Amino acid sequence: MLRDDLELRRKQEIHEIEERKNSHINELMKKHERAFAEIKNYYNDITHNNLDLIKTLKEDVAEMKKREAQNEKLMYEIAQENKRLSEPLTKALKEVEALRHAVANYDKDKLSLAQTKVRLPCCQRPGCKPGAVGKLLQSSSGSRSNSSSSLPWGPAICSRMRNGTDSSHHCCR
Repeated sequence: MLRDDLELRRKQEIHEIEERKNSHINELMKKHERAFAEIKNYYNDITHNNLDLIKTLKEDVAEMKKREAQNEKLMYEIAQENKRLSEPLTKALKEVEALRHAVANYDKDKLSLAQTKVRLPCCQRPGCKPGAVGKLLQSSSGSRSNSSSSLPWGPAICSRMRNGTDSSHHCCR
């Protein structure tokens, strides 16, 4: 009986140990399955995020290429517009320069006319040679200068003649 009791106790203890061992194994398997599922989910999330990022970057690259093509087209159109507008601008600048030159010539002609009008009464006096009037007019129209120093009688006589104080000057010398 003692032996039977001891044998029975030993079997019971073995059975209890095996149950604890099996429950421990089951518990470890569940922990490992949870850890594996967590790691699997973690790496799946990383993979999905990376795939989404790749997709987004591909879309961005496609959009940038599209914008680059549009910008190149716009740049070409602007260059063509610049070429188209540069010719009229050049013409306009040349025209402005020609008009400035014409204005300068107009001022010179106006001064020459005023000087000729001042000299004309002098040359219409009796005793004046007809050739002298022509020479005087030629000399005044030939020299288109704003200064009276280029006149045939000099600046001092010109200023006295304008003021009416030069009685000695005659166009017929």
